[in-house]
Amino acid sequence: MPLGIDGVAGKATATIAGVLSESGTLLVYALMSGEPVTIAPLDLIAKRVVVKGFFLNHPDVELKIPNALRETAPLVASGVIRVPIAATYRLTAFREAVAHVQRGGKVVFDIGE
Repeated sequence: MPLGIDGVAGKATATIAGVLSESGTLLVYALMSGEPVTIAPLDLIAKRVVVKGFFLNHPDVELKIPNALRETAPLVASGVIRVPIAATYRLTAFREAVAHVQRGGKVVFDIGE
């Protein structure tokens, strides 16, 4: 997997970094756990994982949002950009969902009752 996106931080960051491919990129955008980002040093050293931060309201990013939406909304609406959902899992099937993602495909969680 070349890209990991982390909104939890803490130990979750280490888990995501661990499944990234060599020279993969890990984007951290939130810290829902309230804990600092944790990564195994060998993922940084041997696998050469790159960690980047992202903040939507950063002035450099915020100014680009209107143009990006104008360009991408028609592509999504026309079907040129598609991200099909491979499977839906209940939260109780978290391990199965992660295994599915590792095999390939986008999964979503059904959080309904």
